[in-house]
Amino acid sequence: MPVGYMNHENLMRLQEALEGDALELVSGQLLLPQTIPRVIEKLRWHYGRPEQLLESLLDKVNRLDPPKPDNLKSFVPFGNTVEQLCGHLEAADLRQHLVNPLLIKSLVAKLPDREKREWVHYRRGHTETTLRSLTDFLMNIVEDAYEANVDVEFKPAQPEKKKLKEKGCLYFHSKVSNPTVTMNDARKLRPCYQCRDTDHRLRHCEDFRKLRYVERLKLVNREKLCHVCLNEHGGQCKFKIRCNIGNCREYHNPLMHPVGDVVGLSAHIRTNCTVMFRIVPVQLYCGEKSATVLAFLDEGASVTLVEKSLTDRLGAVGVKERLTIRWTGNVSRVEESHRLNLWTSGISACSDGKMLLHTVHTVGKLMLPHQRLNSEELAAQYEHMRGLPIESYNGHPQLLIGANNIDSFAPIEAKVGTQMDPIAVRTNLAWTVYGPRQSTTASAAIYLGYHHRISNDDLHELLKSHYALEESVIAILQETGEEKRAREILERTTRRVGDRFETGLLWKVDDPRFPDSYPMALRRMKQLESRLVKNPKLQENVCRQIAEYQQKGYAHIATAEELIDTASYQVWYLPITVVQNPKKP
Repeated sequence: MPVGYMNHENLMRLQEALEGDALELVSGQLLLPQTIPRVIEKLRWHYGRPEQLLESLLDKVNRLDPPKPDNLKSFVPFGNTVEQLCGHLEAADLRQHLVNPLLIKSLVAKLPDREKREWVHYRRGHTETTLRSLTDFLMNIVEDAYEANVDVEFKPAQPEKKKLKEKGCLYFHSKVSNPTVTMNDARKLRPCYQCRDTDHRLRHCEDFRKLRYVERLKLVNREKLCHVCLNEHGGQCKFKIRCNIGNCREYHNPLMHPVGDVVGLSAHIRTNCTVMFRIVPVQLYCGEKSATVLAFLDEGASVTLVEKSLTDRLGAVGVKERLTIRWTGNVSRVEESHRLNLWTSGISACSDGKMLLHTVHTVGKLMLPHQRLNSEELAAQYEHMRGLPIESYNGHPQLLIGANNIDSFAPIEAKVGTQMDPIAVRTNLAWTVYGPRQSTTASAAIYLGYHHRISNDDLHELLKSHYALEESVIAILQETGEEKRAREILERTTRRVGDRFETGLLWKVDDPRFPDSYPMALRRMKQLESRLVKNPKLQENVCRQIAEYQQKGYAHIATAEELIDTASYQVWYLPITVVQNPKKP
């Protein structure tokens, strides 16, 4: 029986807690408090035997899928289950199972070959091989999985839905003024936001197509329409429309592509002026896998981005996070991103080794400009570039390193030529070359490298600051006379007594006067006396509690001096109230 509870208390606890087979097992015995010890012993025998729980945990371990060598997160459920088994054996004092070699051998057999070798080295450092030592070894791997930012959110298996034998019908009646109009025609009755006709939507409107981009943008923003489907709806758009103008593959309607009227924002305007961006080849690592990619070093970006196809190839998994990327002109896009950390290093000899890129977000496509660099041609054209270990490359960057990882490409040394020559800067990753370059054949697109990340945390902070601003302008009410007097009494009379505090009563006036309460108390006392005469057991209980109050000092018989020295208007007669609990004796 649980310590500290009476039989009648355990009776109520079991009546509220038991259900299903457990309730069916003892349903006829949950009537009297005297049967509770026998009920608890019966429940302990059926459901609380350590051997029974051990058998259940062993079956759970045997049914677990073995951890996979190329999937770090598969070690998390395996390690947690083994830890539950070890904790139960220690709590139930089943020490003989902790040193069971067959149990330990069966668990080690589920591990991949690499972890088996590591377990052999780990076991050599311990004088005794027990299940606890194997559990500590597995928990080290689980901790590494958490620190590697793997996705450890495991959804429980959903129960199989039962097939309904009966079919249901839904009858829908709608009154239509014109009986020839069908339901599909009724959906098209919403007028177009431009010409107000009802036979087409805005994305098919010829008048809307004839508008300039700025006018189309104003109309869409004024009507709060989606930039993808050009309809009014809430939540994420279900249309998977990509822009097909030029090389643009963004998620917006082609009618919303900024062309013609926008100066300096189009990524497809060609020019004879060649500008080299700060791009460098780097090596990315995730476990035993690695990949060589081009990284765009952008000091104007507040976030580091990587293409999702690259992280999928490396097997890197992060935490899901909705990401909004915003740049100039209030142009933005939303990505269903993953947040993770990646190790990187340069591929040249001047690299300082591996560095950790913090808070990297995945995106579908970066759409960064293609760039080619030949180190031999560069050294032949510019004298200040000669002798530098600059790596050649040719391709599109798949990684954008922003200012949140500025330590990876902070300038250490620079080589500068004339005003119209590119400069070379040495960083922790490698030598980078960027700036204007004289070329008669190459051409580049105008590219604006500014990205700003808005995550859920940022939106939460914006809401907090918004409400804080509203609360800051609320007028503070002036303190009333009664409140001022109560505060003064509290400050004047409060004092510390031992480990407690004592304060005076916060009367509204200095000389409080109570109404005459003696008749009321006398009437209540007579009613209680008549009730106690009818119930001798209750009378005995009340007298016992009054004697207990006097013994503990809670109450005492009023003396003659107290009655003489106290004014009648300062006396309040407190009636005795008797309350019975039907569930307590």
